[in-house]
Amino acid sequence: MPESNTFDAAISSTASASIVHVSPFDASRNEDVETAAYSSLLSPIDFPSLTDAVVPGDHVVLAIDPNVPRIVEVVAGVMRAISETEAGRVDVVLWDEASDAQAEKIAAEIGPTSKVVRHQGASRRDVRYLAADEGGHPVYLNRLLVDADLVIPIAACHLGSSEDSFDATGIYPMLVDSASRKRAMKRTVARRESASDEKDPPASWLLGVQMMLVAIPTDDGDLQGLLCGTAFTIDRHLQSMIPTNEPETSDLVLVGLTGDDNQTWANAARAAKAASIHANPDATIVLWTSIDHGIDPVMARSDDDLDDDLDDDLNDDLNDDLDDDPENNLDEDSNDRSTNGTIGQRDEVTGLVTADDEEFPKLDLMQAPRETLAQIAADYRLMLRSKLDAEVVENTGFGVIESIEQWTRLSGSFDECLVLGGAQFLAPLTPQNG
Repeated sequence: MPESNTFDAAISSTASASIVHVSPFDASRNEDVETAAYSSLLSPIDFPSLTDAVVPGDHVVLAIDPNVPRIVEVVAGVMRAISETEAGRVDVVLWDEASDAQAEKIAAEIGPTSKVVRHQGASRRDVRYLAADEGGHPVYLNRLLVDADLVIPIAACHLGSSEDSFDATGIYPMLVDSASRKRAMKRTVARRESASDEKDPPASWLLGVQMMLVAIPTDDGDLQGLLCGTAFTIDRHLQSMIPTNEPETSDLVLVGLTGDDNQTWANAARAAKAASIHANPDATIVLWTSIDHGIDPVMARSDDDLDDDLDDDLNDDLNDDLDDDPENNLDEDSNDRSTNGTIGQRDEVTGLVTADDEEFPKLDLMQAPRETLAQIAADYRLMLRSKLDAEVVENTGFGVIESIEQWTRLSGSFDECLVLGGAQFLAPLTPQNG
C-alpha cells in the first residue's frame, strides 16, 4: 500500500475538519518488549515470580491471543523467563483467529520441541471436559490447557463495556468447544434483552489459571506495556480502564487497524462496534484497514433473528450423549493430532472449521464479524478503506474509500472528525453480542 494511504496519513489529511482524538490509551510505545515481558513474569503484581511458580518438570502451556501487539517479541520474553525455570515442556495454544504466518513465527520462537496448535472448537478430539455451566451443559476446553501443569494466558485487553461478560484471559469463550461458544453467544443476546442474568462459566478459574500476561496497547495499536498478575487482579485493572463518563460523539468517526497482524474482519468488527458508541444517529463511520480478503455480504438482522439462528445451530441436547467424565476421554497419544510446528487446519477464505464428527456444531469464524458489521451498516453509513476492489466492497454492503483524496473530500463535508485510537481493543471479544 502506498505510504499516502496509511491511517496516519488519513488523519493528517483531514485538514478541513476539526480533529478530536479520543482513546483511553496513550501514545507511549514500549521500546523493549522482550525485556518487558521477561520482567513482568519475574515480578507479577500479586503472585510469586514465575521461577517460584514452576515446579521442576512442569508442562507449561501458553494460551495466546493473536491480537497482542508485537506478539512474537512478547513470546520471546516469556520464553526467556521460562528458560530460568525447570519447566519440562512448553506448548502453545492459539486462538482460532490466528493466521498461519503468526503461528509460524511463534513456532520459530519457542523451538522445534514444542507444539503450536490453533484451537479447533468443533473438533471433539481437540478438547477435554472441564465442567458444566449453570444450565448443566458440559463445557469442553482445549485439551492442552486441561492437561497442562501451568497455563499462562497472554492476551490483549478487550475492554468492552461494564455490561459485557468479562474474562480477561480470553479462555472463555475463545478456547472452548463450539457448542459452548454458541451458547455463550445466546446468553449474551439474552442479557442484552434483559431476559436473563445467567453468567458465563468462569473457565479460567475452573482451570486453575494462576497468572496471566495482558498487553496494554498505545492509541495507535502498538504496545504500551504489559501487566502480569492473577486473572482476578488483571480483570479488575481492565475494568477500571473502561470509560464511565458519557462518550463524546460526532457525525464522522474514523477508526483504523494498524499493523499487518491486525488486518482481520474480527478486528474490523470490534473497531466498528467501538466507533458506533461515539457516533451520532445516522453518522458516518469510516473504517481504515489493509484487509485484503473478502467477507460474505452483510445483511442487517435483529436480535430475534440471531437468537433463532442460534437455536437452529445449537440443540440443547447436542452433547448429552458425550461422556462428561474426563477420565473416559480417549487416550492423549491417540487423539493429539498436533506435532512439532503443526497448526490446526481451517479454510482461510471462509473461516469455516468443520468437526471430525457430528458431536459438535460447525463453527463459522466469520459469523461474529458479519453480525456486527451488518447491524452497524444498518444503523450508520459505514465506509471501508481496504485492499479489496471497490466492487467487492460495495457487494459486501459497505461504502468505499479508495484513496486519501476521496477521504479528504468526504471529511470536508463535516465540521468535525472524531478519531478513536486503539478502537479494536475497545470492544468485547465477540462484539456482535455486546
